[in-house]
Amino acid sequence: QYAAFGRTLLMMYLVSGNHDYLFKCSRLIHHFYNYLHYDSAANSYSWNYWSINSSGEDISHGAIEVDFAYLCYHQGLFISHNDMQRFANTFKKKIYAAPLQCKDKVDGSGNTNTYLDQTGRWINVSDFDKDIYHIVADVFIERALTSSQTSSGSFLLGLANLIY
Repeated sequence: QYAAFGRTLLMMYLVSGNHDYLFKCSRLIHHFYNYLHYDSAANSYSWNYWSINSSGEDISHGAIEVDFAYLCYHQGLFISHNDMQRFANTFKKKIYAAPLQCKDKVDGSGNTNTYLDQTGRWINVSDFDKDIYHIVADVFIERALTSSQTSSGSFLLGLANLIY
């Protein structure tokens, strides 16, 4: 929830130029950053849902946080190119399990494919690894051909992200 609010604050700053919004946004991105766990073997990040002791974040909510980081990166706000590469690696090395199979949690744990339509919300990290675009496109092409759920908001948002 804080990441969605952070995205809103950043947009309000960009529209208004009011630095109070930017200050609050920067505090939120620092908060998120402080709870990232770095995996040197995969050069990736993972993080928990709520606190250090809670379970891993699911890829649906994780997409909101990564989008917040992506927006901050593009505004030069704390998040570096290396950080974005690590988020891309999180998707490619932890979430992506096999063709048309994605793990439910950002650390690669949990079930598989519960949140498959949410992979389209991770497309922004394909700026840092083009393979991710193709992984997500394969998921959406297969879902379009085989699923009756293709009118869901999540599917349509993911499809729009791919087209964009």
